[in-house]
Amino acid sequence: MGALIAHHLLVHLMRGASHRVRLLVCVLLTTLAFTLLTIGAVSLHRQAEDAVSGPYLSPAALGAGTLLLEYVAEAATRYGVARGGWSEMLASTRAVRRLLLIALALIAAFWATANTAQQHGLDAARAIELSLPTSPQAIVYTRERLHITGPGVGVVQLGAKDAAFGYRYNGLRTLAHVGGRWFLLPAGWTRHNGATVILLPDSTKDVRVDLAP
Repeated sequence: MGALIAHHLLVHLMRGASHRVRLLVCVLLTTLAFTLLTIGAVSLHRQAEDAVSGPYLSPAALGAGTLLLEYVAEAATRYGVARGGWSEMLASTRAVRRLLLIALALIAAFWATANTAQQHGLDAARAIELSLPTSPQAIVYTRERLHITGPGVGVVQLGAKDAAFGYRYNGLRTLAHVGGRWFLLPAGWTRHNGATVILLPDSTKDVRVDLAP
């Protein structure tokens, strides 16, 4: 809606303006378009969280800059701002510009979709990190020693020969219990330390998981 209003205002201005004013308007809009394109291009090489204008605005800047640049080219031709060789060049490159416009618009759309998915994942990771200290503790008993490691995880070898299990693992928190499987995280897990989710079956005699507050 805002873009449509701006378009009608610009048409009204350009129709009654002198050549100098029309040229000034085109120069200002071109500067704005290149600024938006620069923001989008620089942000392409950064992570979503570190993008120049944020994970959502950066793709919008790339798309808006592309559309605005093509809009200025058409306006310059329509209102006689581009004359002589410039007018001929804009006319001869119209098809190429439209293809580039479509390509960059698709890049911006896919980029925005990827950033949205990444942001949702980061939000979920933050929520897990905040709730992990209050999740039930998981005490894992196993017959054989398993590769269960991570920040805060400890293992104790049970010495009794006739014991049902040979090892006990502490320092784990319950993430979920789905489909007969335990999803556990080390108590010291954060979204930055690279610790992985520990997956254990709940239907085997070789593994037992007890919960504690």
